[in-house]
Amino acid sequence: MAKILHFADVHLGMTNFGHLDSETGLSSRVLEYLDALDCVADAAEVYQPDLVLFAGDAFRTRTPTPSLLSLFAERIQRMANVAPVICVVGNHDRQKGGTGKRHSISILSELHANYEIRVCDSIERLCTDKVCVVTLPWFYADESSLEEICSDLDTVLKKIPDDLPLVLLGHCEVEGAVYHDLYSAQITLGGKGLIYPLSIFEEDWDYVALGHIHRHQSLSKKTPVIYAGAIERVTWAERNEPKGFVTVEVDVGRAEWSFHNSHARSMVQIDLPYDRSFQKTLEQRPVDDCLVRINVTTKKHVGRDKILSEIRQGLQGSYYLDQMDIHDLSQEERKPFEGQRLESKSMFDLLEMFLRERYPDRDEYVDICLDVAHKMIDTEEK
Repeated sequence: MAKILHFADVHLGMTNFGHLDSETGLSSRVLEYLDALDCVADAAEVYQPDLVLFAGDAFRTRTPTPSLLSLFAERIQRMANVAPVICVVGNHDRQKGGTGKRHSISILSELHANYEIRVCDSIERLCTDKVCVVTLPWFYADESSLEEICSDLDTVLKKIPDDLPLVLLGHCEVEGAVYHDLYSAQITLGGKGLIYPLSIFEEDWDYVALGHIHRHQSLSKKTPVIYAGAIERVTWAERNEPKGFVTVEVDVGRAEWSFHNSHARSMVQIDLPYDRSFQKTLEQRPVDDCLVRINVTTKKHVGRDKILSEIRQGLQGSYYLDQMDIHDLSQEERKPFEGQRLESKSMFDLLEMFLRERYPDRDEYVDICLDVAHKMIDTEEK
C-alpha cells in the first residue's frame, strides 16, 4: 500500500479581488494563495505520504516573476523533504514555440531536497518500491491526437509490474467533468485542448489524479478518477465550491481517498433591493474576512456614493468589497429598444442587445458569453 498526497491548480500570481500588501509588496491574493499552498505542505509533513503528486498549473502565467518562482519552489521543497514529488506540466505551465523554451516549473527539478522532484512534460513511467505512476501532461489539440496518446499509454502500461498499484497523474479534460465557470466552458468550445473519454481512465488504473478543472469532483464509481480542484478560488464562479487537496491510500485493485479543505478565502455575493431596511439587512450578513460583491436593485435613482456609504455603515467586520453593481429599474424602463425593428434581427443580435443592456460595464464578460453563444448556435445549425 502507498500513501499519496494529490493537489493541483495553484495558479500563483492571481491578483483579482485583492489589494497591495504594503509590508511584502505582493498582492493580498498572492499571500492567500501562499497560505493555501502552505496548508498542503503542512499536510504533507503531518500525513507523511510515500509520494506527492502535483497535477499541474503552478502559476497564473507561463512567465512567472522571480519572486513567485522562489515562493512556489520553497513550498515544493518542503514537500520534497518529506517524500518524492512528481509534477506534470499543465496548460498554464507549458511553453509553445520551440524546444529552447523551458516550462515555468522546469526549475523545480533542480531544487535540492531529501527526495527527488520530477517535472514531466511527456508520458513517462515512474516507479518506486510501493507504486507506479504514469504521467499525462497537457497536450494541445493541434499538437497531438487522442489516438497517439492512447497508443503511448498502452505502450507504457505493458512495462508496469503486476505487484504494484498503478496511478495516472494527468492535467487534462475528461468527458463528463463539470467546469466551474463560463470562461472555462468557452475555452473548451474553442478546442484548445484534447478531451479524453472517461472510459480510458476506468480500466487498468487504481487511482487517477487529475488537474485542470478547478472544481473538486469524482468522475467514476468504478475507478477513483479525481480532480483535486484548485487550492484557492480563482474566479468568482467558484465562490460556493470547497477548495483543497486529496490524500489517498492505494493498493493493487483498491484506493481509498479523502478530500481536505485548504480554507480558501470566503466569497460572499449579496443581492439586495434598496429600501428602508437596506442598511439593517446588511448588518445581519456575516462577511468577516470575506471577499464581498453586492448587487443592489433600486426602483428610483439613488447616488452611488450614498449606497456605498450605507454599505460601509451596514457591513460588519473586516472584509474586502470587490464590486458593487446598481440595477436601476427606473432607468431600464426609460430605455426600451424603440425604433430598432427587433423583428428583423437575428437571435444572436437580440442576445447581444440584451447582454449589452444588462451588463453595460462588463464588456469582457459579454464578449465571452457571445463567443460561447455563437459556437452553440453554429453547432445547432449544422
